[in-house]
Amino acid sequence: MSEQDILIFEVSKSSFNSSVILKSYNTPVFVEYMNILSEPCIKMADQLSSMAKEFADQFIFAKVDLDEQPELRDEYKIENAPSLNSFKDG
Repeated sequence: MSEQDILIFEVSKSSFNSSVILKSYNTPVFVEYMNILSEPCIKMADQLSSMAKEFADQFIFAKVDLDEQPELRDEYKIENAPSLNSFKDG
């Protein structure tokens, strides 16, 4: 397994379509909506990052910082952090 097989992204409103929606047509994408200073968010991110490494090329792990991306929080109606969404085929 090479480092390039591991698919972990930080996404913003401007990159969400290309990094999540479009990529989900080829590979399932799990998106964690998180607050970067929250211990539960950090633990979930660590677990998902570990799984992304273990199961390289089988899914994409994307992270959204809710403090910096309030538009995505509103668009996907995220009320709690961490929250997890999955995307497949758009």
